[in-house]
Amino acid sequence: MLFLTFLLSSTPQFLKKDVYKVGIISQEQSFFTAISKEVGNYAVSQLQTDDLRVEIVYKTYTHAITTRYKCLCDLVAEGVVTVISLSDSVHITFEADILSQLNIPLISIIATNPFISASARTSLIRMAPSDAYQGAAIYSLLKFYKWNEFSILASADDYGINGMIKLLDLIARDPDMSLVNHLYFDYSEIEVSESTYRNQLSLIKDSLSKVIILNCKYDIGKEILRTANEMGLMGKGFVWIATDGITAGNLSPDQEDTYLNGLLGTTPSFEQNESMLKFRRVYLKSMDGSPDSLVWMTFLYDALQLVHINLNSTVLPEQVSTCHSSVPWKGGSVLREAMIKSKFEGVSGNISFTSRGLTKRKIYEIRNFDEGQFETIGKWSIQNGLFKNRRPVQFLGNEETAPSSMVNTLFGKRLKLGVVDEPPYSSKNLSDECIGKYHKPECWYGFCIEINNRMAEDLNFTYELVEPPDGQYGRYNPQLGRFTGLIYELQQRNIDVASALLSINTERSKVVDFLSHITDVQPVSMFVNRNEAYNDKFFFLAPLSPYVWMTILGFMMIMGIVITFLNAFSPIRMSMQPNAEESRSVLRRISTNIFLAASGFVGREGGDQVPVSPAARFVLVCWWFFTTTVISMYTANLTASITLEQSSSNINSLKDLLKQQTVSWGVYEGSATATAISTHKNKEYVNLLKRGNMLSNNSEVVRRVRDEPFVVIDEDIFLNYLFRDFCNMSMFFNDLPTYGISYAVPKNVPHGKILSLTLLRYTELGYIESLRNKWMEFNSEDKCPNEGLGSSKSFTVKVMSGLFTLLFAAAGVSMLLLLCEVITYSYIKSKDKSHDVTFLGAVRDHFLCRDIGNYTQSNQTDYSEMQNMKITNNNNSRI
Repeated sequence: MLFLTFLLSSTPQFLKKDVYKVGIISQEQSFFTAISKEVGNYAVSQLQTDDLRVEIVYKTYTHAITTRYKCLCDLVAEGVVTVISLSDSVHITFEADILSQLNIPLISIIATNPFISASARTSLIRMAPSDAYQGAAIYSLLKFYKWNEFSILASADDYGINGMIKLLDLIARDPDMSLVNHLYFDYSEIEVSESTYRNQLSLIKDSLSKVIILNCKYDIGKEILRTANEMGLMGKGFVWIATDGITAGNLSPDQEDTYLNGLLGTTPSFEQNESMLKFRRVYLKSMDGSPDSLVWMTFLYDALQLVHINLNSTVLPEQVSTCHSSVPWKGGSVLREAMIKSKFEGVSGNISFTSRGLTKRKIYEIRNFDEGQFETIGKWSIQNGLFKNRRPVQFLGNEETAPSSMVNTLFGKRLKLGVVDEPPYSSKNLSDECIGKYHKPECWYGFCIEINNRMAEDLNFTYELVEPPDGQYGRYNPQLGRFTGLIYELQQRNIDVASALLSINTERSKVVDFLSHITDVQPVSMFVNRNEAYNDKFFFLAPLSPYVWMTILGFMMIMGIVITFLNAFSPIRMSMQPNAEESRSVLRRISTNIFLAASGFVGREGGDQVPVSPAARFVLVCWWFFTTTVISMYTANLTASITLEQSSSNINSLKDLLKQQTVSWGVYEGSATATAISTHKNKEYVNLLKRGNMLSNNSEVVRRVRDEPFVVIDEDIFLNYLFRDFCNMSMFFNDLPTYGISYAVPKNVPHGKILSLTLLRYTELGYIESLRNKWMEFNSEDKCPNEGLGSSKSFTVKVMSGLFTLLFAAAGVSMLLLLCEVITYSYIKSKDKSHDVTFLGAVRDHFLCRDIGNYTQSNQTDYSEMQNMKITNNNNSRI
């Protein structure tokens, strides 16, 4: 017995002691400091045995690093065998570096930084899972609610930066996810100015982001949420997800902070076993602890239980190291090795570790803040992913329906919309009440204005209109070294949206963002159809030129004279009717034969009889052949002019335009059509710009097209509108590419996407098409009814008016001829001494029909003579 007593007293380093000291270190004024003492004391009372006593040494430090070093050295000097730290990831690395040199185990309760090296810090054991798993849990939550667009706001320290690495990695691999903002704010434990995070909140607000992930410590996190509420970022439609650094604190000591209701968060999970329920009751009632920090205090209790179990089963040498001696404690490795191999049921669940001292439990809770505390609404594990329980979720603004991450409103925004005065897109109201007030939407009208008004109503924003100083859409000016017009205004952020139909091209896309395509335009060429016959009431004369008509009339008279001459001197004719032929005047015979020629031209027989002279008959046959040929040519040409719309010009393409020298042309300066021509693969088209006119004034263009042989080349929609009142326009399509037109916004502005989606929705609903039909499709049937030659309808009186006019003219000419005949006859009668009558008397007698008897008698005499001549001719034939 004396020998055993001597042996034990002579080797005190290897004896099992019944009292061990365990250090607990936390930051001064931390909410963990006070509650950790109560939890520590409660754990000691529950775990204490007769064979083993654990004494807890509490130490706190300030923001100064020297105080942390002093706390650690004081604990080592007091002989603690393990230090349990309530420090975050930023401070735990410093503590692990000090204690690893002394080989004293360090158990971290709340450090979650995934990049804390365990190999270099051999004494470290971590109770909380890594932030890598928290990032995966948040990612699953985002995917569950289809929040594909979100922002991250984090503190610029190890916890804030490293805590989001895994989440950033996951979204980088997911093409459906979009990170709107990734912002950091400077964080100092000594003093945090509101300006350090207010600017970041302003950026989030301007970006229109609706889902925000906040990763920082609870003290600054609470202030950020308060400021966000003041800035209108915590109401209906918003989602805030807080990480475990915030969910561990007492966020709402005041019941008036109802704006936090609906906040979502994540925290490491614990199991609802019997030990947990007992600890929860004691912690919440006896210790008056916060429910938010319950999980961390369960980890603290389990850490003390871990130490107690292994101190009870391990023989350790006395810990006599100091920071100054830097002599490692030989029992530290034994104790740490025993602890990481331990497996037991703690109050938080199953406790076990990897060989590097990391917890094997990788489960997170999804929590929802309501009525002053967080409630569990789901769990996430690496094996099963996200599992949501049946508890209903309350979102910010007392909403029960999950909001969308898609921005669907511009509520409260006042935008500046750029506009160019060019119908039918946008036109100024020239009434007196609008003069000088063209910043007001009501003083404009047109296709784009209707779209603007609809978007303002649907997205809950107001706007004013701004015209660019130069009134242009925008093109690159080499002399200025920049763009002009609306494009330049967008670059300078003088306007929020260019609400004009800008053509989409590569050059512009480099400096602005185009919204969803609104419609397509096709470059075309338009000119006046100058085929006068086509629109002339005397169109039936158009198949033959005026010179041909005059020549035909001349040949009619010549043929009458020739036939009369041949017939008069023909021996056969003279032998058959000598007396009758001589009884007729030469003038009468010529007129009869002219009538014969004219009647044959129109396919009718004319004259008293056909000439019997072989020569005259041969000439007449040739004349009939000539008239038949001319009639066929005339009929074919007239039919073609009636059934086919023909242009007087042979220009049907840009190549034809370049080949001719008669018709000039023009292109609007700086237009998308001019750009398309200059960049066309056919380099000959560059001559269109070199030889053509650069246009700018619409009135001048209309005048030139109307009064000159002039072709204008531009977009089909614009030209159709510009010449909507013209009924004789012709168009040919160019082999230039079709291109889209749309609105544009400055590069990377948040409102661009919502406006773009709104325009896309308008297209899908058919609203854009209805506006196009209203403003851009011009039906010419009202002003230019389709009753021309090319019409498939029946000819109208208007089309046939030329023929009717010709008949009226013929009637008028015949009346003049009759008058001349009466005058001539009356004059001859007045000179005849056998008639005692004056010229006027003869005219009067003629119109009073007093000479009708003489006419009848004379006609009968002539008729009798003709019959006698026929009888004589027949008798001569018999002889």
